[in-house]
Amino acid sequence: MNRKAFVNLLGIGFSIFYFLTFFYIVFLARRRRHMTGRYTNLVPFEGTIANYHELNPANSSQVYNFYTNLYGNIILFIPFSIILLWLFRVRNKLKVLFYGFLVSVSIECIQFTLKIGIADIDDVILNTTGALIGVMLYTVFERLSDHSHS
Repeated sequence: MNRKAFVNLLGIGFSIFYFLTFFYIVFLARRRRHMTGRYTNLVPFEGTIANYHELNPANSSQVYNFYTNLYGNIILFIPFSIILLWLFRVRNKLKVLFYGFLVSVSIECIQFTLKIGIADIDDVILNTTGALIGVMLYTVFERLSDHSHS
């Protein structure tokens, strides 16, 4: 097996692992099991800022939950962009951002409909930010790779 085939196979394996993990985190994680109603937050960062001000630094689980939600929403979508650009060879980076946005909005709608989460505009903004970071990282690696082959 040549290097390119091995790298592609590794990419496919990583993508399968990523999308299975993505699905679990978004729809099946334990924190989602006890939702009984439909909840929305349509005012950007209002809830996030309020939650930040209510944080009790002595309550480590509260601090952990706040920051894993905040940064987790960003980190979760970084590989999404990279996979679309690298493995699926989507060349239009604005399309990749739009797909990240569209997937995020779809997730929020599904969570609302199935009562398994809060339909939160903050999540859409943070997820799309993660998709943007993924595009930027891919662009940097692409340029570095082009320079190393010159």
